[in-house]
Amino acid sequence: MILEIQQTPAEYLPNLLQIVRLFRESVTLKPVPSDDLEQNATPKTLEANRLDQMKSINGKITTFHAKQALSQYSN
Repeated sequence: MILEIQQTPAEYLPNLLQIVRLFRESVTLKPVPSDDLEQNATPKTLEANRLDQMKSINGKITTFHAKQALSQYSN
């Protein structure tokens, strides 16, 4: 992995860093607090919580792609 990073042109390193951060966020979703409500949660409410987290991540990815597109036009 380090070799791949070292072979990446310096001007693309900020983009690579953002991709890595988005990936990390997508695989390490914020845990829902454990309390009586969670213990009584139904599969439907648990899935709704997961979908809300995924929508948040998708919004960040969309913002990232929009910024990339804008930066291409400004150069």
